[in-house]
Amino acid sequence: MNRMRIAVVAALFGTLACTGIGPASADPGDLGGEPIKTTTDEGTPVPIKAGLWKVTLAPGDLPLWFVYERDPKHPDSTVHIGVSARSTGESAGTVSLKAAADNEDRTSCGSGSATGDFSQPQLPFGVELAVGTGDYGSRDSACLTSDRIKFSVGPGYSTLDDDLELAIKVVEESSLRDADDPALPAPPEEDAAFVAPKASSPEAVTPGTTFSDAPVLDDGTVSGSVKEGEQVFYRVPLNWGQTLAAQLDAKALPQAVLDQGGPASLSVDIYTPMRRNVDSGFDDTTERGQVGDEALELTTGRGPLLYRNRFENGVTYLPGDYYVAVSAKPNTSREEAAEIPFELTVQAQGEVAGVPEFTEDKGYLIGADQRSTVASGTPRPTDSEESGWVNARRLGGLGLGLVGLVLLALGALRLRS
Repeated sequence: MNRMRIAVVAALFGTLACTGIGPASADPGDLGGEPIKTTTDEGTPVPIKAGLWKVTLAPGDLPLWFVYERDPKHPDSTVHIGVSARSTGESAGTVSLKAAADNEDRTSCGSGSATGDFSQPQLPFGVELAVGTGDYGSRDSACLTSDRIKFSVGPGYSTLDDDLELAIKVVEESSLRDADDPALPAPPEEDAAFVAPKASSPEAVTPGTTFSDAPVLDDGTVSGSVKEGEQVFYRVPLNWGQTLAAQLDAKALPQAVLDQGGPASLSVDIYTPMRRNVDSGFDDTTERGQVGDEALELTTGRGPLLYRNRFENGVTYLPGDYYVAVSAKPNTSREEAAEIPFELTVQAQGEVAGVPEFTEDKGYLIGADQRSTVASGTPRPTDSEESGWVNARRLGGLGLGLVGLVLLALGALRLRS
C-alpha cells in the first residue's frame, strides 16, 4: 500500500512539474522584455513607449524602425535608448542603433554599434544613446526639442549568420530645472587611480543568470561560482557622485581539474542601467585572465557617476543598478565543463554628490505612467501580459488546485488501507 501511495504522489507531482508551476529559473542570457511588433519601413515606424521591449533580428533583416513621442508634460527631456543583444547561434552578432529627430531635416541624434564576444556569442552585449542636447546648457538642438524621435535597430556593418535576440530599453529623463546648473560637477580632467573595494567576510550569494534575476549586493564580499561557457550576474546600486569598484578573486584550481583540461579563463564585466557592457574606466585594472596552478585577481570599475559625463563621451551618467557579470570561457579540452568558484568584492565608493534637480521629483519615466528616481527600474507588466489565460496568478491557482488533488489522493489511500 505504501508503494501505491508513492506511485500516486509521484504521478501527481510529475503533473505539477509538467505544468511548470513553482519557481522557474530564467533561461541563460534571457534578456526579458515585452514583445512588440516591428517594421522595416522607415516611413511608418512602430510607436514605442518607455519600457523594456523584446524583438528578434533575423539574418537578412533590414533595420527595424521605431518612433518615440516625448511626454508633452515634460518638454526638453532626454530620451535614453539602450539595446542589448545576444546571439542564438555560434556566431557573434553585431547590432547598430541610430536616432534622429522626426523633422524635415532628419537631424541626426547619434549612432553606435557593438559586436558580441566571438568565443562566447551567447553573452549579452549592447549599445545606448542619450538623445537630447549635445552641449551642456544648450536648448537649441532639435534632438532636445523635437516632439518625436525616430530610431533604427539593425545588424550593424555586417550580415547576421544567426538570429539576434534583442531587448530595447527606453527611459525618458525629465529636463533640469536649471539647464546649466553650475552646481553640477564637470567630469574630472585627469583619470583617477583605481581604489580596490573593501573586502569583508564572504557571504554565499547565488548569482543570477541574467539581468532580471541578478541579486542586489551591498558593499562587501560574496562567494559564488560560474561554469565554463556560462555567465552569472549581480547588481550594484550606484548613486550620483559614486564610483563602482569590483574585484574578483579565484583560488588556484585543484590538480584534478588542471589535469582534465588546464587553466580556466575568467572575465569580470560591467553593464550600465541601460544594459550596455562597458570596459573598465581605469587603466590600472585587469578584467580578464586565467586561473590555473596560481590564484587569479581581476579588477574593474566605473565612475564617478556624473550628469555631465554624457557630454564628454562618458558612460556613467545614469543612476541605478549597474550589473557586475562574471563569465568563464568554454574549454573544449574538458569532457565536462568545470565549475569555477570565486569571491567577488564590490563597493559603491564616495559620498552622494552632484545630484541634479529635475522638473519632476522622480526624474525617470521607465514605463507606462511609471516614474522612478533611477533609470534601471523594471516596468510593471502591461495589460497584455496579464490578460493571457496562463498568467502568474492563474498558474498559482492551478498549482494550489493540483496540490489539493495530491492531498485528496493521500487521504483516499489512507482510508482504503
